[in-house]
Amino acid sequence: MSVLRAEALTKRFGNTTAVQDVSCDVQDGEMFVVLGHSGSGKTTTLRLIAGLETPDSGDVFFDEKRATDQPANQRDIAFMFQSPALLPNRTVSQNIAYPLLCQDRSWLGLLLCRLSKDHTETVKQWASRLSITSLLQRYPATLSGGESQRVALARALAKGSRILLLDEPLGNVDVRLRDTLRKEFLNVRNLMRKNGGGAIVYVTHDQLDALMLADRMAVMKEGQIMQIGSPQQIYNDPQNLFTAIFVGIPEINVVPGSIRLQTNSATIDLLSGLIEVELQGTQWRTVCEDRQTVHVAIRPDKIQLANEGQGNARLLARHDLGDHHHLILGIGDHELRATCVQRPSLQVGQSVVFSVESTDLMVFDVETEQRIL
Repeated sequence: MSVLRAEALTKRFGNTTAVQDVSCDVQDGEMFVVLGHSGSGKTTTLRLIAGLETPDSGDVFFDEKRATDQPANQRDIAFMFQSPALLPNRTVSQNIAYPLLCQDRSWLGLLLCRLSKDHTETVKQWASRLSITSLLQRYPATLSGGESQRVALARALAKGSRILLLDEPLGNVDVRLRDTLRKEFLNVRNLMRKNGGGAIVYVTHDQLDALMLADRMAVMKEGQIMQIGSPQQIYNDPQNLFTAIFVGIPEINVVPGSIRLQTNSATIDLLSGLIEVELQGTQWRTVCEDRQTVHVAIRPDKIQLANEGQGNARLLARHDLGDHHHLILGIGDHELRATCVQRPSLQVGQSVVFSVESTDLMVFDVETEQRIL
């Protein structure tokens, strides 16, 4: 069941279109990640969902009920920003309880931060789940970055909303703490599934966050969604060149290619004819033209290397990274990235044989940059 649906959302700021015709749906119990570069429109999309911005066109639905004109404070959402934004003169316990006090609509309660028995139990519950019980009487100035992020997450969850919106929540956290907090987000998603449902929309520029956390993800570019799918679909079956390049570490190789059609077969000449690969299957019959120029993308881990025979490439550099190795190959005027798990016996400057299977090639139209094979 869809708990959240955005339909053709568009938002402009003056002459700049920040979001253009964005449509997506988020299912019950799902972690939906929006991935994009800075300025791609992902945060604006989140703010449109939250009601912090008003769309110029399009609609937002919660549980299939239109909520486009509903004020932010009446939407069943909780929002966690990149900065924890904790109240410095309130304890951790009071910070977590703050949205509960706002729901009580008591100015005296907000001013004095008096917690009811129910509020105290809610605070203790989330503090326990996020392992911050020992911090409840401390003030924000005494917390580490990771502790502050946990408190901000507990504050968002204490509200009990069905939809949790996370805007770059790990942007200010060091690498070691990122792994710990990723586990916390997955635990929260699992708790939502157990306790009556809900969903998380997570915005990030970090593809590792997206690939590790998402049930499904959307890749954004210049205010538009380029592709939606599971992390496996996005990585293994990108439908456009931008998605193929953006998702993957190291970055995918993109080289020029030319298709040559024969009566019963087809080949792709790569790198100005330096490499020739025969296409498998029959799909090329309906989507390709003879002598068609294309972009060919190859994941670094799909490149096969050997040091036997007459080499068609040269090893320019190698980087040994413990459990895997990055290699830079020179082929004509082009450089390609390759990865391998076993430590290669190749030395820098050595001639090597480069090959690739046709099933590992991704072929894109030069003009539209859409996937054709």
